[in-house]
Amino acid sequence: MTGIVAATLGGGAAGSSGGVVTPGATICAPIYGQDTAYDSPITITTITVPISVTASLTGAGAVLHYQLNGVMKTYAGAFTVNPGDYLSWGVSCGHAGASGTITVTNATTSTVLQSFAYLLISSFGIGGSR
Repeated sequence: MTGIVAATLGGGAAGSSGGVVTPGATICAPIYGQDTAYDSPITITTITVPISVTASLTGAGAVLHYQLNGVMKTYAGAFTVNPGDYLSWGVSCGHAGASGTITVTNATTSTVLQSFAYLLISSFGIGGSR
């Protein structure tokens, strides 16, 4: 249902508490789907201590979701990610479809981890009716 490709690369920065707080880089392709679509889960690597993750979504008519270790949730603000966790992002739309960009930030270091596009079409079609 999606067109995501993700790969984890090495590298990480140490935090003030002595643990590594910068996950390995991720490379993501856009998310495409109908009504709701998720990317493929990636394993959070390189970090040795929990970090806080935030996200933002551009574009009207979409709701941001995430899946952490197989549990789907509607994004409502920062959440904690632990070493070895599996994380994926998703979006859902209403009657008109939606497109925009998702930007994921490591709130622990205030650095952008990834930014990628999404495009959803609505099964309701043009005009908002089936």
